[in-house]
This record gives sequence, C-alpha cells and structure tokens, in this order.
Amino acid sequence: MPIRDWHFCIHCDEMYDKNVEKYVDCCQKCYTKVYNTKKKSKLNEALDKINIKDNQIKRLKAQMNELKRINMAQQVTIRRLTNEIDSFN
Repeated sequence: MPIRDWHFCIHCDEMYDKNVEKYVDCCQKCYTKVYNTKKKSKLNEALDKINIKDNQIKRLKAQMNELKRINMAQQVTIRRLTNEIDSFN
C-alpha cells in the first residue's frame, strides 16, 4: 500500500493525496471548477473575437455602400456635364 502524501489545496485548504492527484496543486473538486472556468473564459474570448469580426464586416459593408452611393452620384454628375458639353456642340 503506497504512502499517502497529504497536501493542502491552494483553493479551499482541504487536504488531498498528492499521489492520487499528481499533476495539480489542488483537490479534484477545485481543479474541475478552475478548469471549467478557464474553458468558459476561452470560449467567451473566442466569441468576443467573432463579434469583433462581425462588427468590422458590418462597418466595411456600410462603407462600401456609401462609396457606391458616392460613385453613382459622380456618374450622374458626369453624365449631366457631358450632356451640357454636347449641347454646346
């Protein structure tokens, strides 16, 4: 039977056997809680990045539509000026 290596959890100060949970500095209950929190925060970061990209796309589409409107107005002005020039000839 292996010797128990008791340590205190860094989160809740409960004792846990270091031989059982070798790779962490806390008990299994706190490890699961911390791990799930980190997992959720990474998911939220990814969702935030997606939202930022969506907002950038919407802004670029709005700019593109504004440029199209300006381009159309310029074309109308060019046609009008061309017609005035042709009327002098």
